[in-house]
Amino acid sequence: MRQDAVTLQRFYASPLGQAATRILSGKLTDLWGDARGLSLLGLGYAIPVLEAFGAAPGRSVAGIPLVDSRGTDESGRSFGSRG
Repeated sequence: MRQDAVTLQRFYASPLGQAATRILSGKLTDLWGDARGLSLLGLGYAIPVLEAFGAAPGRSVAGIPLVDSRGTDESGRSFGSRG
């Protein structure tokens, strides 16, 4: 099930989403340390996890696909039903 960015933003703003961010960020910190000087690429809605690293990484980029109200991206590919 795919979610749009607004739905995911609301989830990560909730207490459950904040707990998920802490868990994910903790696991990634265990793997990468503080990410000082690394270049981070988050695919999907990765903004909350990327933000958890603060200013330590050399750069952070979030790649979030654009999906319209029909559930298709800008090239017309379908991403399944929304809801």
